[in-house]
Amino acid sequence: MDYPKYAIKVGISYDYFEFISIGIKGIIPKAIFFAQDEDIPNIYHCIMGDINEDSSIDTETITNNGDMEKVLSTVADATILFLSQYPDCKVNIKGSNKARTRLYRMAMNANYENLIRNFEIFGVIDAIGLMEPFEKGIVKDYDSFLVNKKR
Repeated sequence: MDYPKYAIKVGISYDYFEFISIGIKGIIPKAIFFAQDEDIPNIYHCIMGDINEDSSIDTETITNNGDMEKVLSTVADATILFLSQYPDCKVNIKGSNKARTRLYRMAMNANYENLIRNFEIFGVIDAIGLMEPFEKGIVKDYDSFLVNKKR
């Protein structure tokens, strides 16, 4: 993405990342975690949210810190780093609700040309078992997105 990004602290196994969101609501620690799917090998779920005092990740809170583009660009960077370490894996990106998943679709549309340089992106509709290449400008109510590193 062409947006500024936050500096990220990378975990030893490249599946956990931390960064600090700085915006209108203050300084908010955030984390990105790639959790392996329990049933499907080589699929990881991207989990992103605020870091709670007990070190858990809060995926439900809407921070509204005024830095959405910078946060999404940081998530894209973390995904690139993760997939660079695990090139045979795919990352499932899904918001904690439909509005957030729609936000991810809009961000992918806005940054499509940059994203497809690094990623293959597929839209997924669970109810009908559909997985198709994500195309810029095509509005579909996807449940999630599956991303893998281009080879």
